[in-house]
Amino acid sequence: MNTWGFPREKALSASTYVKFDSTEKPNSVVSLRKSHGFKTEQIENMVKRFPPIITCDPHKTLLPKIEFSRSLGMPESDVVSILCGTSTIFKRNLEKQIIPSYNYIKSLFELNEKSLGSMKRLAEILCCNH
Repeated sequence: MNTWGFPREKALSASTYVKFDSTEKPNSVVSLRKSHGFKTEQIENMVKRFPPIITCDPHKTLLPKIEFSRSLGMPESDVVSILCGTSTIFKRNLEKQIIPSYNYIKSLFELNEKSLGSMKRLAEILCCNH
């Protein structure tokens, strides 16, 4: 409630989805995101939409997805938009789901800088089973 500004009811609801003994993991998730251009409000909205994100290992779950998006040549603002707009992307495996989906989409369309930018509006497509 204090860190994320959740009303009491929302905090109680979120607590049914996530449990942690210390604030070490949640703090490391926030620190990693802030160091990669995420604003506090964006992090708060992501936690509200997908509470388990604060208990994940940021270097195993979050960082590889950020690095993959950047490796595609996306500007940091687009990477942040994609990862903020699609909470289900954190439930998906990078190697088994996201990269194969990206490669499939790439095989269908000629992806360039302009079309990569439009992916921020359709990021859910990376979470689909093609």
